[in-house]
Amino acid sequence: MNDMQRIAFALAVAVQVAGCLPDPGKYDGILAAGADSALAGADASGDNAPAGIDAAQHITPTACLGASATEGGGKADTVHAARRTDAAFADGPGWVLAGTTWSKGAGKNDAWLARLDDAGKLTWQIALGTGNFEEGLGLAVVPATAAGGAGYAISGHTDCFGCGATAQVWRTDTAGKVLKTWSGPSKSSRQVAQWVEPTIGSAGLVVAGCTGGVQKFAVDWLTADAASATWSKTYSGDGESCVRGLAYAPAAGGTQEGLFLAGYSAGGRVARLGLDGTLLWNLEIPGAKAIFRDVLPLADGGALAVGQVTGSDGSLDLWTVRVDAGGKVVADTKTGGSGDDLGTAILGRGDGGWTVAGRTQLPGEDASDGWVVAYDAAGIKLWSHTVGGADSEELTAIAPGSTAAEVLVAGHTKSKGAGDWDAWWLQLQTCDDGNACTLDTCAGGSCLHQPVADGTPCGALGQCKTGACAPKPLQITWQEGENLPAGREAHAVCIADGHMYVVGGGPYLDTVVSAALDPQTGEPKGWATTAKLKTPLEMPAAWVAGGFLYVAGGIQGSTNDASAVRSTAVGKDGLLGGWGDQTAMPSALYAMAPALVGDRVYLVGGGASVWTGTVRYNSVGAGGTVGSQWKNATALPQPAGGGVGSALAIAGRIWLFGPAEGGSAGKQVRAAQMDADGSLGPWQPMGTLPAARRSRAVYLKGRVWIAGGSNDAGDLDSVLTAAVGVQLGPWDPDGKMPALPGLASFAAQTIGWKDWVYVVGGGADKTRVWRGKVQ
Repeated sequence: MNDMQRIAFALAVAVQVAGCLPDPGKYDGILAAGADSALAGADASGDNAPAGIDAAQHITPTACLGASATEGGGKADTVHAARRTDAAFADGPGWVLAGTTWSKGAGKNDAWLARLDDAGKLTWQIALGTGNFEEGLGLAVVPATAAGGAGYAISGHTDCFGCGATAQVWRTDTAGKVLKTWSGPSKSSRQVAQWVEPTIGSAGLVVAGCTGGVQKFAVDWLTADAASATWSKTYSGDGESCVRGLAYAPAAGGTQEGLFLAGYSAGGRVARLGLDGTLLWNLEIPGAKAIFRDVLPLADGGALAVGQVTGSDGSLDLWTVRVDAGGKVVADTKTGGSGDDLGTAILGRGDGGWTVAGRTQLPGEDASDGWVVAYDAAGIKLWSHTVGGADSEELTAIAPGSTAAEVLVAGHTKSKGAGDWDAWWLQLQTCDDGNACTLDTCAGGSCLHQPVADGTPCGALGQCKTGACAPKPLQITWQEGENLPAGREAHAVCIADGHMYVVGGGPYLDTVVSAALDPQTGEPKGWATTAKLKTPLEMPAAWVAGGFLYVAGGIQGSTNDASAVRSTAVGKDGLLGGWGDQTAMPSALYAMAPALVGDRVYLVGGGASVWTGTVRYNSVGAGGTVGSQWKNATALPQPAGGGVGSALAIAGRIWLFGPAEGGSAGKQVRAAQMDADGSLGPWQPMGTLPAARRSRAVYLKGRVWIAGGSNDAGDLDSVLTAAVGVQLGPWDPDGKMPALPGLASFAAQTIGWKDWVYVVGGGADKTRVWRGKVQ
């Protein structure tokens, strides 16, 4: 599966926004964006493709199971952590496992350490214990440059049965010989371990878990030889708390380097520390039986926490929450069926995606199976694999494999081995060959890559041919339909419930006209006046949400600009109700570009006495309301107006295509990332138009379309198009797409519906309505 296919997946949850906005709750051609698209669209159960994605676009259906093995005796033996060692390590490449054994060692539970070679074969193992109850829960690989030399650190606890657990760390050499034992506070445990090499300060061994009594997050930064603690700190939560996941957090997203902690309190809990243990932020997310079991740092300074939470049906679901560098929730995804499903470990990949290990339970069964799920960088599921037998299995650890396509997962099984729980590990290899036009399957332990049928969709409007993705020739056919009852320019256009609405416009019109859209031909028919505005308006912003048409700003007269925001109910027959006043903007603006994302609207650019780079946003509520306060988002780097380019919400960003800057035609394409609270990141340059123009843009079928407009020399009839996802693709230049039937000025309006791009009013003949069918 290639990058363009993944972009197409991400676009399945994008919102088209152009001039005036269709109602995402009603219009079946547009999906409203909810959570950030880095996770939106992830499959909710089993091995199915994500919702809305044609199976013909084929997600890799499975992975190939490689070598697997068990180790144990007649009692319980379990694995809790796994790490990869590379070729530079003393023992060479391979893996090391940590866990707990009842079958071996000094008796009762002992901590357990085992070494695997690069083929997954057990080369040695050792039990660590004194006859008390010891458990090995966390594991770190210590490099040769550290004090005490290369080796391993196993964290956990020892319990003398009745006196309470005492936190314990065993520091060993590369053969498993214990060099030093660190004992922490009584009535405590250290669940996880991590070797940390910060860019500032000394490297060290970090262990984390919980205190006894009223449990708190507990963290210790130990010296490399585990002889002593540089610092030890605890952190209270809303309830009893314990750390289950620990990761080094590099400096990114404007934050200092430090540590991520994940675990539980009254719900799932994620925190970020500085390298000195200072608590930078703490986030607690409610949920029944909610536990985060691992955490993965992200390149933007945020993190992914994975674990479990009770779903809507009462069973446990795999829970993945993405937070930004400041501790705000960006996305919250629950994945599972009617049985208990959970994630216990997460591993990042070089392509920006991640793989989760855990367990899943089929409906009606008491036993569980090991479960591995891989996602791409946008949070779209690539493949899912279950492994198990007649009894229960659980995967609790994951580590990189010997190649980028391989992972090692480990846990424990009751279906195999010597009886009771046995330690268990296995290698998995994804069959994804990076080609959207092959069906990637596993048969007999080997990956097969068979070409899919010619003509299968791939990439952004591509089609498969003999196993390769080829561009599909684009066609847009223009027709002229029933004209407007009177000429208009500088108006707004909306679509709702199969009707097109033309709002206000020049010269200072106070009417709204509408027409029914023919679902077969796309033609607007039966134009008639359906309502009057409270005041005449040129260049208003308008959008439709929740069954209401909203109008904001505009020019009321030659010296009277509007700050008012009003709404009216949209009837099924195309008629509109009376206008209600909503929260006005802080100041008057006209020629703004609106963008609707879920229950939030953005108004980009515009002008009053001068053009501005102002970006405002507000919530859109039930009954045609907006929030009580308009907030300012990150302003554009330059004022935009005089025919501001349409704002489009695509794949988690607000895009602006060729806004007029300072009154002149513009060619810059910019985009700003949307945060969960509505704020915007900085406006980033994403490319340029082939030439400067004042125009409107439409997002349709995975592409942006720009039809007509004006440049400093006059009006245009040319049509541009480019694929848009995470990045902007190349433009089909002037002359390649069929031109409009005539010239269309920037005062015309464009909008998309189903398969059609519409150009309405403006130009020399301000009454004409053109539509172009994209196929």
